[in-house]
Amino acid sequence: MRFEMFVADRDADKTSGTLAENGSEVLRWEISGTTIQGPATWKGRDLRSFARWRGSLTPPEVERAMLLRRASHISQGRQPKIQLSERAVDRGASRIGACFTYQIPRVAEAFASTEWRRDFTHSSERLLEGYCPGQ
Repeated sequence: MRFEMFVADRDADKTSGTLAENGSEVLRWEISGTTIQGPATWKGRDLRSFARWRGSLTPPEVERAMLLRRASHISQGRQPKIQLSERAVDRGASRIGACFTYQIPRVAEAFASTEWRRDFTHSSERLLEGYCPGQ
């Protein structure tokens, strides 16, 4: 099984996302903030509350929704709203333990860097091109 996800850059906090399975699109969402706006069968579901509504889905729908939800969340990293002088610890206690950067004691020493972002927008190189898991 091969999954491919695409989430467009946000415009006024709105975006669209698609999930393809073995080359065929199986899910498409229009998203505003963290709420799915369409299609109608998904409308009104908040991506932050996935655990509350996942029980209403079939196992394949759960897997697909989980993947596209994750892609939507990760895509927001392309448009961060942080100050480069801001320390990770200053971004809020709710992030503690969320990832490598937010582990104690690292979180107190971590700062954003001016060289942290790679933009593939106008590149012929594809993200993860040449990546071979397990090698």
